[in-house]
Amino acid sequence: MNVSEKPVAGELMQQTRPAGLVLADGNYDAGHLYETAARYGGQLLATPRQGAGRGHRRPSPHRRIALALWARHSDWLRARRKAIDRFFGQHSSYGGGLAPLPAWVRTLPRVQRWVQAKIILYQVRLQHRHHAQGVA
Repeated sequence: MNVSEKPVAGELMQQTRPAGLVLADGNYDAGHLYETAARYGGQLLATPRQGAGRGHRRPSPHRRIALALWARHSDWLRARRKAIDRFFGQHSSYGGGLAPLPAWVRTLPRVQRWVQAKIILYQVRLQHRHHAQGVA
């Protein structure tokens, strides 16, 4: 957590090579990220910042496409963003017996195991809830 999210997002896109739509929040509204996504056949759709496309630089053609899509489909895209936020919010706020991250879990391998355990417990909880409600 000692660097901005934008360079990390660029690295993740290079590793995952997105070939479809990449829906992101406004933190990722940066020309180089649109170009990185496009390099692999993807289209970044970051929530546009205030005044997007009216800057002093020529915007990336892929950013212009994203702005046009946001203009036409903003309600649908915002609904998808909210669903993503809810999904990650539930995963990060559900303790499952593993409430806040303790001080001794500060190395990357331990954090990874901690997060994996929380996700597993959350999914087991959902399965039991669905089973109790009679949902297959």
